Amino acid sequence: MEDTLGLKTTPTRADLPQATHAGGDFYTSPKAYAREKHNIFMQDWLWVSRQEEIPNAGDFMTFRIVEEPFVITRNGDGEIKAFANVCAHRGVEVASGEGKSSAVPITAGSTTWTGNSPVRPI
Repeated sequence: MEDTLGLKTTPTRADLPQATHAGGDFYTSPKAYAREKHNIFMQDWLWVSRQEEIPNAGDFMTFRIVEEPFVITRNGDGEIKAFANVCAHRGVEVASGEGKSSAVPITAGSTTWTGNSPVRPI
């Protein structure tokens, strides 16, 4: 039996004596991984942090969601914003770790961000 991606499926919801586990290709298939990334992580908002982890303007944190880099920051108005952690010009990650952007400058090649938001170029 195959599913819509061509992966072998087994009757895991059968009565206990006839039930089996998922086939080995389910755990290693790039198609299954792509489907899970889409169905699990790309459908809804995801919780990534508590607001008190970035309490002050300019505070930021970086993280990855299924291989995609993100940065969250608190701006000068006290709002928490999330961005792709990638320089639009060079395609490199602009931040790493966590901290305060005025103390830990965020760089992408020759561009540097600092101050109350890691998205304000100087």
